[in-house]
Amino acid sequence: MLYGDLIITFNGEIFNFQEIRQELQSLGHQFKSRSDTEVILHAFAQWGEKSVNKFNGMFAFGIYNKKTKELTLVRDRLGVKPLYYYIYNRKTLVFASEVRAICQYSQFKARLNKDALYDFFRYSFVPGEDTLYSKRNYFKRRITKRSRKNLPWLRIPKGNDTSLN
Repeated sequence: MLYGDLIITFNGEIFNFQEIRQELQSLGHQFKSRSDTEVILHAFAQWGEKSVNKFNGMFAFGIYNKKTKELTLVRDRLGVKPLYYYIYNRKTLVFASEVRAICQYSQFKARLNKDALYDFFRYSFVPGEDTLYSKRNYFKRRITKRSRKNLPWLRIPKGNDTSLN
């Protein structure tokens, strides 16, 4: 979905989007649909990254600003909708809220992370930032300061999600 210079890809649900929509309408925003996705875009246009603090729900999304050429990735505070990413050749970032979506990327070469597999059998989940795929794939649930250096156009709102900061 597109609004002005903003493009969004979104998975999830914003439970309080109708309240936010009313607030935005009182500020002069006009909507073409009744979707929470459009509300996210309008809120982001109005309040920038601070808009994330208004959202209650389970969600993961990316908003690309065509004007500033920046990508902002956001995940709900509890991580109900995870946000996985894969970096290819230190130039391409592929992100999704489901592992299988990233596996569809033609340059992704799956290699098993044996330590994560052990953790999965031990705890019934993979703790920390790793996934069942090899660390050599740069495929993780967490974007660190180190990985941000190679992606200067990537923004993560402060206070949005401690696992992404």
